[in-house]
Amino acid sequence: MGLVESLDALVGDLSDRGSPLRSYLQPGLSRQEIQREAEQRDAVLHPDVETLFGWHDGFDVARWNDDEVNLALLPGFEFRPLHDALDQFELSRSIGGDLSAKWGGLEQDQVWAATWCPIVSLDGRSIYISADAADYGSVWFDPLQDEKRRLFDSL
Repeated sequence: MGLVESLDALVGDLSDRGSPLRSYLQPGLSRQEIQREAEQRDAVLHPDVETLFGWHDGFDVARWNDDEVNLALLPGFEFRPLHDALDQFELSRSIGGDLSAKWGGLEQDQVWAATWCPIVSLDGRSIYISADAADYGSVWFDPLQDEKRRLFDSL
């Protein structure tokens, strides 16, 4: 089963259990839209990130906030639109730059790399997919909030 089929199965199962999640998912973006947005932010995306946001561009945040619904694709984490995910990426890169300067001896990419794209987040914490050669496609917990740790080998 591919990534899109797995995501569809997950949403289907959650819907069968009464979750309104499906009705809040936004249509996916084209590969060109995703790549253009990433290039504008100097982000290097793993193909799974493109597949995820091509499948659906997160939740309709305005509707979701108005309805005060608790939605999570992964427990405790919000699936926000690519634009929001890349806002989080830019913030994390900025913090990474500040921390690398404070700590000395670290490059910005050691704190938050241009190849780490958040896919879900909550209160500034992220789960991201790496496009690093050594960890290509692996899923990690936000190193700015906690010790960097690998969650899964792939999405």
